[in-house]
Amino acid sequence: MKRNILITLLTLILFLLPVTVHSQLAWLRSGPNPVLADTGGYDMILEPSVLYDQTTNLYHMWFAGRNYTYTTGLAIYHATSADKVTWTITPKTPVMLPGLSGDFDMTARGPSVIRDEQGFKMYYL
Repeated sequence: MKRNILITLLTLILFLLPVTVHSQLAWLRSGPNPVLADTGGYDMILEPSVLYDQTTNLYHMWFAGRNYTYTTGLAIYHATSADKVTWTITPKTPVMLPGLSGDFDMTARGPSVIRDEQGFKMYYL
């Protein structure tokens, strides 16, 4: 049993090591401004997930944010872009509102979106 755990841990370390090393590459800013700025009353924009849609030639971004016009908690919003630089939040209202107090999703955040033959599917925290 202990030997199996040790082998599993060593295997994980060996597989994770290249990712850790390669994830330390230097990133360069594309400009001084964020691509999705706080416009329209958002006091927070975080945790983006971007997907390219070949059928429309658009990039779709889902992100967690808070806009007190619509909700006091974190909700999930949607934005589109043709060039990955200029983004438009569409619609202005959240695409996923948070659940009720005490629900697992009382803050809707961490969107991750995939597209399959049935369309877009979102997984969130």
